[in-house]
This record gives sequence, structure tokens and C-alpha cells, in this order.
Amino acid sequence: MTTHAAVSLEVARRLWLDAQRLSAPAASAAEAVRSSGWWHSAGGATVPLAMAARGVAIADAVAVEVDHEELLEVPGVRRSMFLVPREDAGVALAASVRSTRDLIAGAWRAAGGTARDAATLKNAILEELAEVPLSVSTLANRVPPRAVRKTGSDGGALGLPSTVHLALRELQHEGRIVRVPRERRLDSDRYLWKHASIATLALDDAALDQELAGRVVRWAGPATLKEIAWWAGITQRAARSALEALGSEMVEVENWTTRAFVQPDRLDRAPAAAGGVVLLPFRDNFLTLRRGLAPLLSPGTMQARLLDWRGKPAAAGTLDALHHGAIVVRGLIAGIWEFDPDARGVAWRLLADEGPPPRTVARAVRAVERLIRDELGDARFYPFDSGPSRRARIDDARGNTTTRPPSPPRTRRAAP
Repeated sequence: MTTHAAVSLEVARRLWLDAQRLSAPAASAAEAVRSSGWWHSAGGATVPLAMAARGVAIADAVAVEVDHEELLEVPGVRRSMFLVPREDAGVALAASVRSTRDLIAGAWRAAGGTARDAATLKNAILEELAEVPLSVSTLANRVPPRAVRKTGSDGGALGLPSTVHLALRELQHEGRIVRVPRERRLDSDRYLWKHASIATLALDDAALDQELAGRVVRWAGPATLKEIAWWAGITQRAARSALEALGSEMVEVENWTTRAFVQPDRLDRAPAAAGGVVLLPFRDNFLTLRRGLAPLLSPGTMQARLLDWRGKPAAAGTLDALHHGAIVVRGLIAGIWEFDPDARGVAWRLLADEGPPPRTVARAVRAVERLIRDELGDARFYPFDSGPSRRARIDDARGNTTTRPPSPPRTRRAAP
């Protein structure tokens, strides 16, 4: 494995911004995802806002996913749902099978179903989907009632409470169906199921590890072994073996890590520009591909107080991940933001006085505020993102004197 001389954190941040298509607009929605990695699709506003941050119109992104199926929503690593390029769907499904096969088998046992029962139910679902896409509730009402059973704790751990949900997941794994958002909304948690023809892959563990580790290096390099292993859902030993087989290069990033992994020759193509002010949503890949916020913080913001994922105050530099939207300036987290559905505006604050002028940030905030009001209505993290925990995040985002109160909308629009 080739080792390069050290590079600065500033160069690493420029590489991250470039890979994530945040230095210059992406050519299309599909190109944005191909470059920046599989995007979490948990029924919140992450996908549409991440598209907008990369210069992609939300309507264009909907067309690419729903109409042209260049992007597909499939289960992937760490038992999560992702929006992936069609050509990556086979790898994502293989990762999902590996991480869930034991739980799915246990859920079928808990439901008292045999392999024959599962096959019969899957065939019934495929017959129902022959004409038009259908929701899970409609499918549950149309298949034989005796086939619908509860799946126990293993099914619950996967978010698959009934045998209908189990059958749908197995049909996904087989590449025979895919889900699409109802009402053509990328922030919807309501879906329809439809026939699909996705090429699946038979990969042994070592080959799958290489497929996954290589993608993280492409999307997030320079990346640490911890980051690569965490995202892929594998051990650090397995990640190292995969990287050695791939011939990844290793580099020291000053003031961060002595060992980070990059694609061969990537360091020779570091862009000169570092980008301007951009508002990124919760779970944007620029943020979540890192394990630890420290390389994305300036010295003056390391001790800034933020709420962690339990809602407890903590120093920013100690956090593994950010439970807010981020105001990013030249690759650094300069502030946080939240959309307040009651005030119908964006609450935000900068983490330190050393950041960009508040007036400059305010222009970017207003643009995102208009986008949310006009096209989304709200910007939830998850389908169930409401109540005291969300209000605490909003209040925290208003906790700095640099925050401007949200401006009232010209016309009121009900949230979906």
C-alpha cells in the first residue's frame, strides 16, 4: 500500500467538497448521487435538500427517480434505506442481505411461516402488482388473510412488523420490486411498490467488503479506517484487507490522522476552490461519511456547545455526528440550522465570531427558507420528527446573538 507525504486538512476538505459536488453544481441528480454516495432516505427532507445543495432542482430529481429509475431506493448497509444509482443497487442489496438474513429468518419463524408459505405470499404480492403500483396497506388487504401474521421482535428490529413487510423485503432483495414515493415527493414516508428488474449480485464476504470500502474511499477520501468500516458495517480488519486488495493509497492528514485512505492519484487532482456558504441537511453525506466532527471544525469552534443525539449539550469537537442541519463555509461547519414549522422560517446560529459575516450567511439561509416553504412545506429529519426533541433543536439553533428571527412568509402554505 503506497504511502504519500502529509497533506493539510485544508486540502482534505477541498477533496471532500469536490467529491460531494459542493464545489460546483452537479450535472444531474444521478450524477450527484454517483459522486457523493448513497443517500439516507428515511422519509425526511434529507434527499431533496441535499439535491438542492448540489444545484439540482427537486422536480428534476423526482423525474430521475420516479420516471426514469436512474436512482432507486433500496435497503443497503447497516439495515438502512438508501437512494442509490441503479448500477449500485446490486451491491446495496447484497449488503442488506448479509446484514439482515438472520433477523429475517427469525422473523419468519416467529410468524410460524414455512418456506412454502413465504413463496405463496410473495407470488400473491407479485400478482397484485402486475397492473399498478400499490401501497403496503392495500397489499395486506388483498393477499389471503391467513398469510398476514405478526413477525415478533426480529421483524420489529427491522421495521417489518408483518409477513407482508417481510415478503416485500425479500422481493426487494431478489431485485423483483422497488418502492417509489407516493405523490412524487422525495420527503414522503408513504410509498408505493412496483415491479422492477434489478440485477442482483452473488458476492462472497471479501468481494462485498471491497465493493463497499472502495465506494467510501471514492466518496469520502481521505477517509480513516474507522470511517470506512463504520459506513460499510464491517470490522476494521475486514476494511483493511479490502483496501489492501484494492490498492488504495495512504496519506497523513496534518492535525487529524496519520493514516487516511484515498484513491490512487486523487491527491494530484485536489481542486483549488474550497466553495462558499452552503446549508446542508441532517445526514448529508458530507457530514455523515465522517466519524467525528473534528476535521470539519476550526480551532475556534471545537468547544462550541451543540446538542448531541440524546439532546444533551456537548462540545462540538467531541461529537461523532451532527444532529442538526449544518452551515458549511469552505468545508468547515460554521453554524447550525433548523426549520421552525410554527414560525415557518429557518432558525440558525454561527458557532463562533470568527466565521463568515452573518449577512453573507443570511442570504444563503433565505434561499433555503424559500425552497422549504415553496416546495416542501416543512423539513423534518424523520417522519416522526416532532414534539419536544425537535423544539429543543430549534431553540438551540436560535441560541446565538448572530441569529436573525425568521422572516414571515408572503403567503401561508399548509405543511403536507
